[in-house]
Amino acid sequence: MDRFREVFSQLSTTIFPLAIFILKFLEWWNSSEFASKLTNQRFDKEIPSPPKRSDKPIQNSDKCPICHEIITNHAVIETGYVFCYPCITRYLTDSDAKHGGRCPITGQRLLGCRYDYAGKQWKVDGIRRLII
Repeated sequence: MDRFREVFSQLSTTIFPLAIFILKFLEWWNSSEFASKLTNQRFDKEIPSPPKRSDKPIQNSDKCPICHEIITNHAVIETGYVFCYPCITRYLTDSDAKHGGRCPITGQRLLGCRYDYAGKQWKVDGIRRLII
């Protein structure tokens, strides 16, 4: 009988409170928004492969794609194309609000270009000069 009381005492002081805690935790977990957000997320989605690059160079000419003259003051934009610095600066800053801020070759939106509606002009930060 002493052994039974000892086991019952052990159960009532440690195992029962632990079981109640686990049940309450599971009840909270199932009713919380946090758990539903975690279960709704899909982590097993396939990651798309990067776009394939062609083996051909993008630009193999010494001529500026805008003015068609030999590039004297080299500047590169995010898409990798090289222009004359004055040509690409003028092209990007003089564009309208709707169609501006894009690469003149690919039409891709440039992250370094933002339109300032108050000043009605483009703020261009994405042009990098090349030292050749």
